[in-house]
Amino acid sequence: MKRTFILVAMAFLMVGMLAAEEAVIIDFTNLSADIIQGADGQMTQNRHTTMDYSVSAGATFTDQQKSLMKSSLAFKNWEVVLNSSART
Repeated sequence: MKRTFILVAMAFLMVGMLAAEEAVIIDFTNLSADIIQGADGQMTQNRHTTMDYSVSAGATFTDQQKSLMKSSLAFKNWEVVLNSSART
């Protein structure tokens, strides 16, 4: 019984490795800025990667505070250092 289970598990693992497919869901480097103007008048963020938390903010926040409640998932805002092979 134990041997059968191990053989079946190995077979599923091998089939999974052969049938696996790799894909890029979102390539953040290809997104261009289209919202939120910076001080120089240029757009700084991409609409598809910006989260607006002000829609769920309570009534105690001012409009100015709500305007600051946007967070972007854009690549340049990540606080990570990529190794040399990942920088393309």
